[in-house]
Amino acid sequence: MNGTILVFTLVILGGCIAFTIVLASKALYNYFNQNKGLDQNTGFVICPACGTKNKRQRNGQQCKKCYTQF
Repeated sequence: MNGTILVFTLVILGGCIAFTIVLASKALYNYFNQNKGLDQNTGFVICPACGTKNKRQRNGQQCKKCYTQF
C-alpha cells in the first residue's frame, strides 16, 4: 500500500515538473522570437530594421521606407 502511494506521488510530481518545463520553454521561445514590434492591438507596425511606423497591411508586411519584408 505504501509503495503504491509513493509511486503515485512520484508520478504526479514528475508530471508537474515536466509541465512546468514545457510552459517555461514556450514562454522563453515567445520572449526571444515573437518580440519583433508587431503589436496586434494597433493599426501601426514598427519596422524591425529601421524603426519606421507603417500602417498594418493585410497580406504580409513591407516597410514603406526601407522596403524590408517582415
